[in-house]
Amino acid sequence: MTKKELKSAQEKLEMLRNGKAATEKMNDAECLELYGISKAQVLKNVNSAITRTEQDIYRAEHPLTGIDRKLTEIASKHLIAVAERGDLETRHSGAEDFFEVSVWDLKAALESAYRAGCRKGGHNMHSQMQALTNVIFSLSETGVWSERQVMETLLEVFEPSELQKMGYGEQTEAYMDEYC
Repeated sequence: MTKKELKSAQEKLEMLRNGKAATEKMNDAECLELYGISKAQVLKNVNSAITRTEQDIYRAEHPLTGIDRKLTEIASKHLIAVAERGDLETRHSGAEDFFEVSVWDLKAALESAYRAGCRKGGHNMHSQMQALTNVIFSLSETGVWSERQVMETLLEVFEPSELQKMGYGEQTEAYMDEYC
C-alpha cells in the first residue's frame, strides 16, 4: 500500500466510524428509510467494514517479512479464503480462523511451498513443510476433513518416508495398511 493509499484508508476509517456513530443515534425506522435495512444490519455491516479497514491499515504499517510473507503469498494465490482474509494470523475466532478448503487448492498451495523451498536450496524447507503439514493435520482434528482426506492430500506431495521423518509415522502406516 502506498502512502497515498494508506492516507485514503485512514480517511475511510474515520468516515466509517463517524457513520457508525450517526447510525447508532438513529432508530430502526430511520435506518429502514435511509438504508433499506434494519439498524442492526447496518451496524453489523459498518463494523465489518471498520474491521477490514483497520486490518488493511495494520498490514500496511506492519508488513510481513520472511517466511510469513512467503506463506501468505502462496496461500493467497491458491486459497480464496486467505486472499479475502489477507493474512494467516490467528484471530481466536472460529469463523475467521477455520474455513473450508478444496483438496486441489490445498495441494496447489503445498506444491508451491515445496517448490519455493526447493528453489531456496532447501534452507528451512523442513520447518516450512512441517508447519504446513501441521495445518493439514489440524483439519482432521477439527472435523473439517477426515483423516483419509488429510493423508491422501499429504501423500500427493510427500513420500511416506518424508511424512514419517516429520513425525507422522503412525498416521502414515495406518493409512498405508488400510488403503494401500
